[in-house]
Amino acid sequence: IGSGLCLDLPLEQLNAHPSGTVLMDAVIPLQARLKCLRLKNISFQCTDVTGFLATFWGSVKGQSVTPPAEAPAFPKEYGMVISCNVLSQLPLSFANSPPADETEQRITAAIQIAHMRALNSTRCPLILVTDFDRIVNNEENTDVIPTVAPQLLPGDPHKQWVWHIAPKGEVQKDLDMSLKVGAWFLSSC
Repeated sequence: IGSGLCLDLPLEQLNAHPSGTVLMDAVIPLQARLKCLRLKNISFQCTDVTGFLATFWGSVKGQSVTPPAEAPAFPKEYGMVISCNVLSQLPLSFANSPPADETEQRITAAIQIAHMRALNSTRCPLILVTDFDRIVNNEENTDVIPTVAPQLLPGDPHKQWVWHIAPKGEVQKDLDMSLKVGAWFLSSC
């Protein structure tokens, strides 16, 4: 879930798995399809894992829309589900990061809660990989901005690392940005 451009996926290893691999995202870019063209054991599924995109973008400006409390469940036939860099990204179609106002905060929380409920309802091993803090450094101070509410995360990650996404000067002259990322292995079996 969250295959995107397939930039950080071990495609050869995924292709080698005898059961095959289904890559899911709300948009399947041509670049990703081309990368996997020769990998016959990988397929794509264009999926809105929020269950909210059509409702939100089909609404009339000013109309109040409520995100679903439960995101669509994942098929029972899957042997493993990996949510990769999705949890913090899901609300971006509906809100700024960080959310700009109370409405965006409500939508962000609802989307992330619904995704975690869907993940927790799976009946197979599950790996969750997500950033959970954005670290913004400038000449005056360091700000740590949560990208996921800490209470949504299942305890301490099994692995944790810092992903340096914007070195000083890339976004602004004196600004440097990194993400704290964690990986959790969960099993509902």
